Amino acid sequence: MTVYYCSASYYDNCDYWSTSNCTPPGTYCHRGACGTCDNSYYQCAWANLSGFPPENSIADTCGSSWLCNDKHAYDIPKFSCGTVLWVQDLCNDNGLNVTIADHGPYVCKCETNCNSVNLMRIIDLTEAAYIYLEGSFSRGHIPVMIQT
Repeated sequence: MTVYYCSASYYDNCDYWSTSNCTPPGTYCHRGACGTCDNSYYQCAWANLSGFPPENSIADTCGSSWLCNDKHAYDIPKFSCGTVLWVQDLCNDNGLNVTIADHGPYVCKCETNCNSVNLMRIIDLTEAAYIYLEGSFSRGHIPVMIQT
């Protein structure tokens, strides 16, 4: 088991409205890099997704000289679509399993957690996962521990 401490945010770009490209027409289509992303499920986007070229990674976006709390973006492990990760909110201890369903974020920024520690943002959570952990959207970013 490997443990990572990082910052997480939420996103709502899994679903898009279409009137012709979905089954049935006029419903939400699922998208995302893995083709399974759905905001109503406990899912996430991971910053270093297997099967995508290096130029589409946080490491390439941030460059080799970028550091956050002595960590380089290129040290982020590569995972595949469908990988399940345990994510736990470090401020309230709520936790859940999320499935990787998308690629991202590409943010070269350190986020400060509830203990004033800088953490790299390497995971985005679907709305359902974020609400489960945090209870609301009042904080845009939360410090989390990820176990694989």
